[in-house]
Amino acid sequence: LSMSKEGVELNAANKALMRGCERLGYPAEICAQQGRAPSRSDHGGWCSAGWKVGHRQGMHGSALADAARTGNLLLLDGCSAQEVLRNRAGRACAVRATLRRGGGSHEIVVRGRGVVVAGGALQTPLLLRRSGLKNPHIGRHLHLHPAMTIFGRFRDPIDFVKGAPMTTVSRVVEDQDGRGYGAKIWVPNFHPVTWAALLPWQGSREYKSAFAGFSHAAPLISLVRDQSEGRIWVDSDGRPRVSYTMGSTDKAHLLTAVEHAARILAAAGAQEVHSAHNIVEPFTVEASAAGEQPSLEAWLGRLRAAGLPELSASLGSAHQMSTCRMAGRPELGAVRPTGEAWEVPGLFVADTSTFPTASGVNPMWTCAAIAHRVSQSVKQHLHATPEISEPRAQTRGWRAACARARADSPGAAQMAARAPTKLPDADAVSLASTEMGTEPTIVSQ
Repeated sequence: LSMSKEGVELNAANKALMRGCERLGYPAEICAQQGRAPSRSDHGGWCSAGWKVGHRQGMHGSALADAARTGNLLLLDGCSAQEVLRNRAGRACAVRATLRRGGGSHEIVVRGRGVVVAGGALQTPLLLRRSGLKNPHIGRHLHLHPAMTIFGRFRDPIDFVKGAPMTTVSRVVEDQDGRGYGAKIWVPNFHPVTWAALLPWQGSREYKSAFAGFSHAAPLISLVRDQSEGRIWVDSDGRPRVSYTMGSTDKAHLLTAVEHAARILAAAGAQEVHSAHNIVEPFTVEASAAGEQPSLEAWLGRLRAAGLPELSASLGSAHQMSTCRMAGRPELGAVRPTGEAWEVPGLFVADTSTFPTASGVNPMWTCAAIAHRVSQSVKQHLHATPEISEPRAQTRGWRAACARARADSPGAAQMAARAPTKLPDADAVSLASTEMGTEPTIVSQ
């Protein structure tokens, strides 16, 4: 991932966070960044959407690029995984999926000596359920890293979308209970459309004014390490559903972080401070005030009294975790510490759904570390499984091994229409999708 703190450049919003913390005596630090130094002053475009030149060192710039260079990568776009198939011994050996092409679709089967699922905490548990796994922890214990944004309006332009986001962090309220639970304060990176969705509604005039001041705004996001838990399931219409209620402790931690973020913005020189509450008016910073500001503390008192009742403030989920958590026994979790499912040998999970609890920071490093750990177990599994086996007969009335559609053979289209296509065999089948619930993609490697 090329993580480093060297040469990190702070944009105006991150400088405001550092400046405000320094004046208040709050801890703040440079965050290690992934990727190589940008060759362009604009960092290659909207960083929140990924660098156009690929230097961000996400999966497309690192792991997938490495896999492509081996010549063994097959990436199928427009492909939705339906279920993991097992052989007669009950071991994972293939994946059945739907491939969309040219306005139509047909089923395909990818066989391998093992299956790795990395669909994220929202899609992975749904796939496991569709595949017949019944562990009660699948789909439960959902953590969301609840987050709230507060922003300051400055006299000079901030243009916070320019440059790298989240290059600084304050840990001033990261441990509010002595057990590592609290919140961190960062500078986010929002596209204007996202900004519009997060602005509180206090009337059309205030909304237009806030949106018009986009270039002069410096947002701070408070991200909670949540103890609250939710779940994900599929309703009677086959659509994913998420249920999550934020507990009182997490709400208190979030409000404490938001109060500190407001003080940071005021100390950094903001002229106005805007909360995410619909019922709390913006605060105008006293131009001549120095040190303590009683009016600011009174405003924070109103914010604290408002609390976080439903639909009163703009909240978001920064990351999703823990819906197939690792544990030492199946009574405590869905997968083993190796990432292998307790119920199905040869079926591995390697994403944020394996987290036993919510991480205390953005989960990228933790997810990468778990993926590396699971990959070592996958290698051991492949070494012990030299042969690719056949999926057992399905109740749908077909065997995966009996059909092979070839584009150069007569009647291939008719065959594809009535039977699943069997793609070239693979050592391991990997299913991946984004954390936002997009349909999984099949990768054969």
